[in-house]
Amino acid sequence: MKWESYKSNPVEIQERLNPNRRMQVEQNRIYFGKLVSYIRWFCLQEVAFRDEEEHAVRSVCRGNFRELLELEFELHPEFLAQKKSIMEQYSIYTDYLSKTVYEEFISIMAGEIRKIIAREIAQTKFYTLVLDEAKDVSGYEQLCLCVRYCSGSVPAERLMGLIRLSEGLFDACAIVHEAKVLIQLLSGFGCSLVGLAADGASVMSGKLAGVQAPLKEEHPWLIYVHCAAHRLNLVLVKALKNLCPAMINIVDKLHSQFNSAKTNDSFEAEQKTLKIRVLKIP
Repeated sequence: MKWESYKSNPVEIQERLNPNRRMQVEQNRIYFGKLVSYIRWFCLQEVAFRDEEEHAVRSVCRGNFRELLELEFELHPEFLAQKKSIMEQYSIYTDYLSKTVYEEFISIMAGEIRKIIAREIAQTKFYTLVLDEAKDVSGYEQLCLCVRYCSGSVPAERLMGLIRLSEGLFDACAIVHEAKVLIQLLSGFGCSLVGLAADGASVMSGKLAGVQAPLKEEHPWLIYVHCAAHRLNLVLVKALKNLCPAMINIVDKLHSQFNSAKTNDSFEAEQKTLKIRVLKIP
């Protein structure tokens, strides 16, 4: 009888001990829902979150994210009350506005986006992995992972992640490890790897110790494709090496001539006189 009574009234023990818990949970969800909305907006608009003096209370600018939320707290007292309620509720001095918190939220959102892309790839079953090296503004090398597939009849390319590898570990083993993590995720959705696109560097293209070697062991049908853009760049570099120095001087002088404000104004005025589409020299 007691078991039947319990099943008919499934209330958690914590709610019995604290009748206000359900309301607190709802308020917490509203507060964090707003934080996630702001974080998502910052990501979509590519707005920087942080500033060098983020933790300085008397700082003129504590970063875009904190400054925006301080304005929201000022304009919406109920939002500020929710923050204070959370701080009092858990008896901890935190408002969940630190970089650790919003970086975790960003990581969670990125994971959900990857799952959406994986479901889209699953409709065609096959995809190509695109790997490249990218250096951020601070000078650190990052591994760029993209996937290329057909969405219906339209080719699609999606960025799956930028992974910062430790200094000295930007080798084939480290790259293969990160690639396999992504491959395993997509395999869980029934997606099969059929191609690998990368530059012609030996760490990528090496048949014995390159990235393609261990991947081909697990995927014998894998086709390695040398990036067309990288090949074009190599061709241009080779062609420019044989370019006559006189031609380089001419191009340099033309650039200097048309790079002045006076020349640009005259060029624009002449086009308007001829009533043709105005073009500006970059």
